[in-house]
Amino acid sequence: MIDRAKIEQFIKNMDGNKYLATIYLIRRVTGLQEKSAKLIPGSQRFMIEQSIDEFLEGKSKVSFAEDATCDIPKFVEAQEGPKDK
Repeated sequence: MIDRAKIEQFIKNMDGNKYLATIYLIRRVTGLQEKSAKLIPGSQRFMIEQSIDEFLEGKSKVSFAEDATCDIPKFVEAQEGPKDK
């Protein structure tokens, strides 16, 4: 089970907006699923936990902008820097 304190901190970092936090997680997990050829039981929970951890650690940064033509905010993920070797 995902730590409740992490979830609360994640939502707080999303300006306290549960809607934005949920949309971010849906888009993030969908993107991870597209990269994975095979899903195993419990992998979605792991993907959600991984996404929250990466966001809280600053590894995954996003910004969002409201669009007058759409009710769903558009997320723009920050470009990743070079990987540490």
